[in-house]
Amino acid sequence: MMRFAAILLLLGEFAAASAPERISFRRPDGALLAAEFHPAAGDAPGPAVLLLHQAGSNRREWDFLLEELRGLGVAALALDLRGHGESTPPAEDEAFYRRLFTDPDFAPPDVEAALAWLRAREGVDSARLAVVGASVGANLAFAAAGAPWGPKTTVALSGNHKNANLLAGRIDGFAPKNVFVLAADEDPGREASAKALFAQTGGKRRIEILSGSHAHGVAVLHESPALRGAVLNWLRVGLTERKAGDKRGSRPVQSR
Repeated sequence: MMRFAAILLLLGEFAAASAPERISFRRPDGALLAAEFHPAAGDAPGPAVLLLHQAGSNRREWDFLLEELRGLGVAALALDLRGHGESTPPAEDEAFYRRLFTDPDFAPPDVEAALAWLRAREGVDSARLAVVGASVGANLAFAAAGAPWGPKTTVALSGNHKNANLLAGRIDGFAPKNVFVLAADEDPGREASAKALFAQTGGKRRIEILSGSHAHGVAVLHESPALRGAVLNWLRVGLTERKAGDKRGSRPVQSR
């Protein structure tokens, strides 16, 4: 009986340690950004990833990936972008979205603040951070990849090359590196943007184009388990020591 009680106590402590934590950031302009932190298993400082959703969505679009990240020993901070989810609602006009998509003084500093929060978080190794983004989130992730405060590695799903560079406009010496770019070939304009983002990337880089698909953003990963596995492997390798024989390349992936 005592042994059973001890097991229950340990299970309760594990559940408490792994429970997601809702947090918020108050930005200098007064905007409140909501987020949820999902710790990884274990006590030693480990890697973490910042998840950035696409426009019109919210942080919940990444729920499908959280358990797999945890299985890799990677913590996750899922952020509601400005004007989305539980963050401060936007003004109901087109100017908000123009700023979100193109203004380097609007959302990129939010990404910088979220990464700073992760670096200060107990249990997170500040040298092993990643950013994974979809659509406008991909553009913000790509901008971060070339910033002095940027992550170790990045994944950009269905990015827009022009807007990503506009968002990076205030970053001195912008030089993105270690980026995995993905897109579907029938998602208008995104294959060309993926190739342009890939060409601009230095360091370790990879590109995958999902063939015969209109999928956009996280839908690419839902449609292709192969690409979902490739993203997880990119994060595993990029945030840990590279194993001998691990190779990166570029090849089309057939949709299922």
